[in-house]
Amino acid sequence: METNSPAVKDSGNISPQLRSLLSLSFTCIKGLVLEEKALRTGFEALAKDIKTVETSSEIEKIRTQYRRLLVLMDDVEEKKLNSKNNTGNKKSYDSLEKKDDKTAIYPKLLAIFAQGTRHLCDKGDLLVEVLLEIEKGRFIFTDEKVDELVASLKNFFLGKLNEIETATKERNELKTIINALSTTLESFSSENSTYGIHLREYSARINHAVTLDDIVTVKKSILLDTEKIVAESETFRSKVSNAEDNLKKAGKRIKKLEEEIEKVKEASAIDPLTEIYNRGYFNRKLQETVDYFSRYGGKTSFVMLDIDHFKKFNDTYGHQVGDKVLKTVAALIKKNCRKTDFLFRYGGEEFAAILPNTNLKDGKEVAELLKIGVQKHSFKYKGEKVSVTISLGLTLFKQGDSMAKVIERADKALYQAKANGRNRVEVMY
Repeated sequence: METNSPAVKDSGNISPQLRSLLSLSFTCIKGLVLEEKALRTGFEALAKDIKTVETSSEIEKIRTQYRRLLVLMDDVEEKKLNSKNNTGNKKSYDSLEKKDDKTAIYPKLLAIFAQGTRHLCDKGDLLVEVLLEIEKGRFIFTDEKVDELVASLKNFFLGKLNEIETATKERNELKTIINALSTTLESFSSENSTYGIHLREYSARINHAVTLDDIVTVKKSILLDTEKIVAESETFRSKVSNAEDNLKKAGKRIKKLEEEIEKVKEASAIDPLTEIYNRGYFNRKLQETVDYFSRYGGKTSFVMLDIDHFKKFNDTYGHQVGDKVLKTVAALIKKNCRKTDFLFRYGGEEFAAILPNTNLKDGKEVAELLKIGVQKHSFKYKGEKVSVTISLGLTLFKQGDSMAKVIERADKALYQAKANGRNRVEVMY
């Protein structure tokens, strides 16, 4: 159980969006521990108290209470695990509903949580599909699927909190820029009165902006107007001798803010465990590659790879050792990839790599290098050597390919590598 609450700055006010998001999270968790009075009461109090928190010093008290409750939850879960009958790992909504009236509320609470979280997702987000399965009662709770869901939800909420913090900062900075531009435009002739009207509109729009995309849209509009004024300033040079410098500075500040947003987006594209690109960025990059290849052609290889018998590491040594294996394999693959290649964690113990400007022959050489790099690495657990290998499936982009077709071919090649004994590379044309 993760015992760290969301990171909060040491000073400054807490945004309403952050308070609402935390309150929703505590309320959802409370619904999952109804049978434990101490936990239920604790999360109920957190959900209530967070609504009135204003400063980071106050939220630090919330964090302390939250950690204590998570420790208590760990104790409760451990007791349940010790007393659980050996009935297998699979659980479903149907089995929960048949137990008694108390557990019948779990599917409903999970469905409500999934529905609320789904509305926070962007269109096309991979998490939406899983949330819909939970909402409709079709999600099968195995240890592996639950672990993957927990990691996805954690990354999703941390990303949302990061976006809220960045959006608040950007909104305040843009208000300052708008005020400065308004003062500058007061000295302009009546021909430029429309720009003043635009700025008032931008000010209203930025006040209602919530997402980074909303803010980016307003910034682009302001930047276009400032560039127009600079271009037309020759006709009234005598009146705006100082205005052009101010406008250029405003444009530079906006571009700097744009760079900061790109940094935030870059950070959200990294898988926190393996420190390589995550599944969300994989979808965007693969679609870009398909579009580019469709237009310009060339040679591009695509690899999907999987850690052989990975489940045994979790079952035999525990999830911490399994996580260490994932991190080490990711580091080895990254080390043996070229700087021009793109490496992703596709899901669980499965990885993918896009190899630009690479034909099948060279692509297979790269894949073999990745395989050997993992095979030769000395994995140890408590002084005992542990064998770790990977299987790889390779394919080449073809005209008319879609994302689904490329993935399907590489996946079939990976399946063939598994069927032929593992620790090998197979190619699907």
